[in-house]
Amino acid sequence: MSVDHVSSQASRTSTFEDIVIDEVRQALADSGYAELQSLEVIVDGHEVCLRGHVSTRYLRQKAEFLTLSIPDVGILRSEIEVGA
Repeated sequence: MSVDHVSSQASRTSTFEDIVIDEVRQALADSGYAELQSLEVIVDGHEVCLRGHVSTRYLRQKAEFLTLSIPDVGILRSEIEVGA
């Protein structure tokens, strides 16, 4: 993968929390479920909070599983509401 100079500088100045947010957002986007991309991701150290709404329990569980699969995530607090 090619990385331009500006992106390289930006990643050096990103905080650990910014990197984890990007990793979680990428995992949710890669899932193929559009609803997961609208979830709010909040990071404090190794603790991640997911907040928002999804239509099914399956999607909530999918978001939680994907987030916990990221090595830098130690604790997950899920504030995902299920329903219309």
